[in-house]
Amino acid sequence: MERLNSWLTLGANVGILIGLFLVAAQINQQTKIAGSERQAEAFTWAIETTGLRATEDLPERFARIMTNAEDITDADLVALDAYLTREFVLALRERSLAPLGFAEGATSEVAAMKWVFGNLGNESAMRWWTRSHDLLLAQIPELRDRVDELLEEQGNGHTKFHEMRIKEMRSGPITLD
Repeated sequence: MERLNSWLTLGANVGILIGLFLVAAQINQQTKIAGSERQAEAFTWAIETTGLRATEDLPERFARIMTNAEDITDADLVALDAYLTREFVLALRERSLAPLGFAEGATSEVAAMKWVFGNLGNESAMRWWTRSHDLLLAQIPELRDRVDELLEEQGNGHTKFHEMRIKEMRSGPITLD
């Protein structure tokens, strides 16, 4: 009987240890989830805050910026700065959430292509890029460096990319083959 009691005590102690390990693992996981939620809230706040500087007439502002118009206003540049800063915060968020499995399919190559052709195809945006290069963009050096490589491949004419695309959209043929 004493031997049975020893085995039961040993089993109970092992069960308690396993339970403690499971509780510790659960606490660790909950801490990671809380940290991710806090980080997501910070990114959401940053995105919403920079969005406050973007106005309802953003398409008109971007049309002037993208065509390198002579009449770009300070308000246009503030809206551009807000937009590009928001895009940067989104890229930073994707980079930080990817290791946690929350940004599947987001690759640095896709992000770099988006920056080069979607965001940096005009003179004002390129000025923002060079101004932000060693400060803001230093937080994501792999993206910054790949965008720099792609921009170098495009050459000096890239600052007219958006302008050329808009002209193509106005006058290009429409075919649905």
